[in-house]
Amino acid sequence: MVGKLARDTRGAAYVEFLISFIPVFLMFLGMVQMGLMFVGGLAVQRAASAAARAAIVVLDDDPQYYGGEGRMQIGGGSGSGPSAGEGLIDFLGSSGVSGGDTGGMGGAGGSAADTGDSARLSAIHSAASIPLFAVAPPPSALVRPESVMAAIGNNRDPLGMPPSRLLSGLVWNNTGALAVRLVDGPASRTDQRSFDAAPLHEDDAVPTPARVRVTYLFHCGVPLANRLMCNDPLALLFGADGAALARLVTGGTPSLERLQAISRQRELELARESRDEIPWSDLGDNARQGVGALGIGASLLGMSMRVKVMTAEAQLPIQYANYQYQSE
Repeated sequence: MVGKLARDTRGAAYVEFLISFIPVFLMFLGMVQMGLMFVGGLAVQRAASAAARAAIVVLDDDPQYYGGEGRMQIGGGSGSGPSAGEGLIDFLGSSGVSGGDTGGMGGAGGSAADTGDSARLSAIHSAASIPLFAVAPPPSALVRPESVMAAIGNNRDPLGMPPSRLLSGLVWNNTGALAVRLVDGPASRTDQRSFDAAPLHEDDAVPTPARVRVTYLFHCGVPLANRLMCNDPLALLFGADGAALARLVTGGTPSLERLQAISRQRELELARESRDEIPWSDLGDNARQGVGALGIGASLLGMSMRVKVMTAEAQLPIQYANYQYQSE
């Protein structure tokens, strides 16, 4: 009887399929998430380029459009210029998208954008936001468990349609996921608030450069793969230990299995913290609190939100106007 069972090969193909399917399927999910992250990186680089192109014009534009904010200056005005969200609404209106299509979100959280009291920086922030609409997470990512179709875009789902992504992009980009900074050099942590006026028409003049850094929280929506390749907002906000405590508090009744899962996730985040230098500080306090609140909300709903911090820089010479505006 034992020899007969040893010679029995029925079901061998089924067992081989079960053994190979899980790693192959996980590799497929990882490739999908990696492809989406590559597209996100391209969008962030394009946003940095758009922000730099806006900065070289906005910095020396007429102060009357920026609440009296001085030429070649960031801050110091009355703050009465258009907010980042209002600037986006104006752009969408000029492109044929009416206010009704955007849900009447006039401000769209522009006051929460990391632009301080600078109307000029708000305009630059708006320019950086537009390319990132293409990679904004759909609303379904915040209200229901994830799926591969939702991550790559499901046009049959009302919450995955382009207008819905536009709404979520307005909220996502202006309440924490996007930060725009004018810095004084590559990889610098020092903001540049004033710029020298260098006329372009003089032969020996060297145009003053404007260097813009864009920091963006890319939403990772592919299940399983996002837990291996992306960061938990709670870990970014509180650290690995604080995130483990938050999961323990918000996860309901403790169990041995859940404690083991929290411990494994903590070890993974500690290893990632020691390996990667995450530019989380670029997002500012309001932005970090907003995204952290989304992470806590997802945890309370039994979901696990994942994001990847992406940065890009671009530099261009400022288009200085060697004359006074009529309003000056």
